[in-house]
Amino acid sequence: MFPNVNQEIRNGKESQINKCISVFAEASLVDKAVEALSLFLPRCEFKAGDNEADVLALWRESLTSPEAYTLTVKCGRAVIEYNSYLGLRNAIATFSLLVKERDGAVVVPDVEINDCPVLSHRGVMLDIARGTVPLGQLLDDMVLIAKSRHNILHLHLADAKGVAVEMDSFPEEYRIPDYYTKAQVSEIVRLADVLGLEIIPEIDMPAHSTRLNTVLPELKCDTDARPQCLWTVCAGEERVYELYRKVLLEIAQMFPTGRYLHIGGDELEFSDLPTERRRVCHWHECRKCKKKMEEEGIRDRQELYYYFINRINGYVKECGKQTVMWSDQIDCTRPAALSTDILMQFWRVAAHGRGPHDGCSMQGQLDLGYKMINSFYWNTYLDEEHYMNSRNLSSWRWDEIPETTESVKHQIVGSEVCAWEYGNREMFKHYDYSLPSAIVLAGDKFWCGLKKPYDTDTALDLTKAVLGAAVPDGFNPFEAVGDILPPRLDEPSYVANVTLVKGKIQEIIDTLSDASLYTAGDKTRAEIYKKCIEYTLDKK
Repeated sequence: MFPNVNQEIRNGKESQINKCISVFAEASLVDKAVEALSLFLPRCEFKAGDNEADVLALWRESLTSPEAYTLTVKCGRAVIEYNSYLGLRNAIATFSLLVKERDGAVVVPDVEINDCPVLSHRGVMLDIARGTVPLGQLLDDMVLIAKSRHNILHLHLADAKGVAVEMDSFPEEYRIPDYYTKAQVSEIVRLADVLGLEIIPEIDMPAHSTRLNTVLPELKCDTDARPQCLWTVCAGEERVYELYRKVLLEIAQMFPTGRYLHIGGDELEFSDLPTERRRVCHWHECRKCKKKMEEEGIRDRQELYYYFINRINGYVKECGKQTVMWSDQIDCTRPAALSTDILMQFWRVAAHGRGPHDGCSMQGQLDLGYKMINSFYWNTYLDEEHYMNSRNLSSWRWDEIPETTESVKHQIVGSEVCAWEYGNREMFKHYDYSLPSAIVLAGDKFWCGLKKPYDTDTALDLTKAVLGAAVPDGFNPFEAVGDILPPRLDEPSYVANVTLVKGKIQEIIDTLSDASLYTAGDKTRAEIYKKCIEYTLDKK
């Protein structure tokens, strides 16, 4: 049963709290706590109160971990102890996942919880560079991410199609359609602060640059190759570095509260593809790159790549931030001339024809001394059906797959579930119904690290997490979807897995249609699941 916690004691009793709930916390945090609770439990009303409040939050110096908290519910009152706002956020997120709404009142089990996460880095990556979603939809997903006790929101902002946010340092022509304005970015940043989410903005470089090289042709390589591929910017062109320095400074100003800037760094080329689809890097033949290599005493393309990353890392440090990058272009067979203060994000080693491969592994990258976010694509990628699923997620741990030795496991700081093409809903419409389950299940996995099969109790708790506290006891819409993690296919349910009779399926549809049970993002998700299950009913 989740939310899973480190230590929990229940006595089998319940406490009833009025739907108008008063909250007491230190003056600098109470407004944020009230707003976060209002977003986590939108059918309840929250207000600031005194030290006799229904939810009493007390700062405790003795809780040395910033994310640790205690939560005690008894006699109609919840008492929280915390050391930082993130610990308070974790406590109220857990509280919201325990709450049930029954007969117009809020009911919470009497409980004593002493808790902190096993991972310090628990996140969701949303790719908006290939298309954005309406702002309200993004904000709703952020609420569910925070309610699931993630602490990282990784936003992939720029890729081969352009940049997803309004920026002065990039040409206007580089913006994708329906980009987010600066005012909308400020709204995202403000909500993230309330929700306890640290934003990691990503600008992918030097590859994934087709649109950028088209808009700014002076950034491309100087080569006689025809046709010239625009996939990668020129590492020998000084205007490339001048641009990225301005871009990173602006991004740091747009997202001021986070510790990190993500610079991409992945997939330098795809020379293994058929000729008509090949995306190659021209650095080995570019006149500007060759000149730069001669000037800097650089022996080969791999060293030129490290030169590029080192310069960009310097600009990130100018911003007062730490660099994060995808690690697939690191050659583990020789010393990497990169600072180990770069936080690496592993998804896989490069395939043949796409970068360093032989002798490379996550173990090898850890052996080079880097700290690592493990986003191994077979277990964390959500875009395709053959990647993450409920079965391999239930049995996966970030420190076991890919396999590593005990001596380096402490360098794995966490994990992120990755929603590539999140904003491209024409091709990846499944995110409407697959993402909520993935957010909640991954959040629980990253919090507690438990490996266990997902059962009926999991489905019931998941239902309450994604649809809100008012769903009836025992309500499980996933029975009519065929899995607690819906498919990443054109079909919105696994009809062959559904054993329910049509009458029972219709009952689930009727419950999802009951507008009195849902509000805010919960209502949107109920409508989406209803459509999925109507598909099941139609195909049975």
